[in-house]
Amino acid sequence: MPVTHLSGKPLYEQLRQTLRREILEGELEPGALMPSERQLCEQYDVSSTTVRRALHELVKEGLVRRRAGLGTFVSPKIRRRILLIIVGFDKPAWRERSYFFSDLIAGIAAATWESGAIFSVVHVDDNVGTFISSMIEEMAFDGFLLRLEGDLMDEYLSPFLENRFPYVVIKRYTPGRSINCVIVDDVQVALKATEHLISLGHRRVG
Repeated sequence: MPVTHLSGKPLYEQLRQTLRREILEGELEPGALMPSERQLCEQYDVSSTTVRRALHELVKEGLVRRRAGLGTFVSPKIRRRILLIIVGFDKPAWRERSYFFSDLIAGIAAATWESGAIFSVVHVDDNVGTFISSMIEEMAFDGFLLRLEGDLMDEYLSPFLENRFPYVVIKRYTPGRSINCVIVDDVQVALKATEHLISLGHRRVG
């Protein structure tokens, strides 16, 4: 990925994204010594200030480690970053479903913690497709979870599909379309709950 003034993005951010992609895709292996600042300056035709700032951002992400007198190394264990995007749900709706969101967030947090990943949550109301595209372009996260109040729109899925980026939609799907989703089979759950009550001798089930 070239680093260029024509991009419109700061050079350090372009370099950060490039190095980050190389690390996550295995081009720079865990524990490996990174190219020196001078080598990076020559390779990407940028200043030492740009290189230092890009490396500083990667250090903050936990992707690289700097050792005085030795150089910069790819972290031996890369922590993946997962983002839960909650779309819609105004304050009244949030309060009414607070129990659901607490269980959802707690479950995701437990799973990411066990796998050594970093988990974040964001609430988005407008320009959802644009927001998702920007997150993918910046490579701020390695995978996305999407929880919607309304319908699943094509503009939400397009950024994931076009960039072949990992995603899972929670409790929404499009009939006849193959997408990554997790849904609850309410019919089967209701059937099992009713059968359980009947097995206990109850006859008037509400």
